[in-house]
Amino acid sequence: MAVQKLGGEIMVLAGAAVRPFLPYLVGVEQAREIFRNSKTDYESEDYLKALEFSATTLTTQIHDFNVEKGWWSNPETGEFIERNIGEMLMLMVSELSEAHEAHVAGVADDKLRHLSGFAVEMADVLIRLFDVAGRHCPVYGAEIVRATRCTDNFPAENRNFMQGVNYVSRAMEHARKGRPFDKEFAELTVWVLRMGAFARVDIPLATLEKFLYNATRPDHKLENRRAAGGKKF
Repeated sequence: MAVQKLGGEIMVLAGAAVRPFLPYLVGVEQAREIFRNSKTDYESEDYLKALEFSATTLTTQIHDFNVEKGWWSNPETGEFIERNIGEMLMLMVSELSEAHEAHVAGVADDKLRHLSGFAVEMADVLIRLFDVAGRHCPVYGAEIVRATRCTDNFPAENRNFMQGVNYVSRAMEHARKGRPFDKEFAELTVWVLRMGAFARVDIPLATLEKFLYNATRPDHKLENRRAAGGKKF
């Protein structure tokens, strides 16, 4: 597998190991070419074009994959369901809580032992975010560009986990009133990546590795989810 990071802000996926799971990599590879021939400049149009395209492609890929694997279906009947947004946002808060616990404890992840627990739990935040954004956030990619331009620094007051919860809470407030929450998701994405950079961990790499792990783990298979004690959502 290979990971190309656009200016340290967003990951772009490539490599044969990923192809069985992500069927749309031709577009991502085109984005990599745009970046490869560009200066690493947050304000360059080539960089911003690649950033927007990559963010939009990732949300589509991960959401479509989760639909295919039955996470947007009734596990008993197989019928598509419109998942509860509040439920999905609360799952993101639980990942933030687990990231905080792992960060305080300074422990490795219990499944991907070569990665820190903090990095993997923050990766889980992004994986859940990309899934929801693929369904509900059509201008997420454009908002990522705006959020990147607006966060040139990372003040101390933003370097706490409550800030991440605040972004999720704002998204919830918009969702329950029927308003778009692309902006809040974009700001949360940039915050997660900045937290990773501040902690000197590679969250884009952890996100790719955790996604690939999730794609094959036994407890995510539909027959095991149907069993007693299985994951229902």
